[in-house]
Amino acid sequence: MIRHQMTLSHVEEWTLLLLEYDRVNEEINSTKAELNSWKTEISNSVRSYQQFCDRNIALRNREDELLNTISVLEAKQTELQRLLLDLSSRYQTFKILVQTIQI
Repeated sequence: MIRHQMTLSHVEEWTLLLLEYDRVNEEINSTKAELNSWKTEISNSVRSYQQFCDRNIALRNREDELLNTISVLEAKQTELQRLLLDLSSRYQTFKILVQTIQI
């Protein structure tokens, strides 16, 4: 009978150990799931930030292109204004010559 009680005690002890093992295992699995959730959240944040950076770089490149185009257009405008002044001056000279010839 004592042997039977010891065996029963061992069974109870093993049962408690198995229950504790199951509880710890469930806690580990829950913690792993939470960790995976955090990893996913961080990964999504990193992806969003990378997309933001890529768009920002593209916009800066486009801004540089536009500034360069503006500089080229301003140079052309200056050249056209100079040409217009030169043509206006030549026209005035031509006009004076025509008036002189008519006199």
